[in-house]
Amino acid sequence: MRLFIKWDTGHITINCEAFFPAPQKKLNILLKTINLDWKHKYDIMNQMIQFLKDLEQEMETQEVKIKSEYSKQFQKMKDLEHLISDCKHPNGVPISKVEIKTAKVDLKEQKKVVSGLKKSFKWSSKTAQKARMNQEIIAQKI
Repeated sequence: MRLFIKWDTGHITINCEAFFPAPQKKLNILLKTINLDWKHKYDIMNQMIQFLKDLEQEMETQEVKIKSEYSKQFQKMKDLEHLISDCKHPNGVPISKVEIKTAKVDLKEQKKVVSGLKKSFKWSSKTAQKARMNQEIIAQKI
């Protein structure tokens, strides 16, 4: 989504996907710039709020997806750890040395997957929180 702001001496186009969520300092500068376009000020602010609401909702749905995937991948990781520590299959059959090496390599990869999911969950939750804060700041200015 793009916002087009025009005033007497010039204009500016803002790419919302790249700009938001914005730090409070940058957002205040943008709001001052929007005030220069006094004819369309409220329309632009309402568009920004709608974009931020959509962004927040998208991040929350992404969090739900990541949570379900994280639980599956975490369980796989714990199963591999248990397999390596016991050196036995769940049915009690011993594991060969080759299988242990393969399991250790798989465990290493599984830990990377789990940590990646954890990072993406944190990023999604922070983005949703920042979008919420941006909405509140804009709503106060309206």
